[in-house]
Amino acid sequence: MGAWNTAIVNPKWLAREILGLPEGSPFKMDLAIGSSTNVRALLSELFFMPTNDTFLINPSKENNSLFSLADKAATKLYSTLPHTPIIAIGYNFSYELEGNETFNFKPDFNLSRLERTYNDIKGKALSNSTIKHSLSLDNYQHLNLNLSFHSLEEKLFLLMNYHYQADNNKTVINEALGKFHEFYEHSKLISSKLITTEVKH
Repeated sequence: MGAWNTAIVNPKWLAREILGLPEGSPFKMDLAIGSSTNVRALLSELFFMPTNDTFLINPSKENNSLFSLADKAATKLYSTLPHTPIIAIGYNFSYELEGNETFNFKPDFNLSRLERTYNDIKGKALSNSTIKHSLSLDNYQHLNLNLSFHSLEEKLFLLMNYHYQADNNKTVINEALGKFHEFYEHSKLISSKLITTEVKH
């Protein structure tokens, strides 16, 4: 998160300055029309999605070389535009549980016990619910790990957000950059510890 000049960070500029692709290299681009027009460009199998206040880099598939390229692209972007204010840097991973999987600590998504209280405040529980835990991790001074256990109708999701609150602090920014593959591997460790397979008899 920061303040980005989307007129500068256009797909042609990203291809040339960030990825070092030859002039005229092909790319795919999508436009999302809403209150503002947002661009999503696919370059070298990475999705780039700049807006005025965020810049997202998303590998198009799970691939170690793409994770490395995403790290290099983010680092190159920062070194090329060092005066762009950086408020926060985050790495986000999600996992949708399969039909025979569940969270191993049995989170209580049932809001019925609060129904009377919600009625008193003129509220009604929806079909989705989220339980969130925030953690610190050893050896990462400025990192917050946010784990969200999400229920949506009949589906369960584990959402993992590795968050650095940078506030333009160069020490924090430099610590945060280049962690995509590292945190991807850690997210797999989290999933293996928090998700279990139910055996039905």
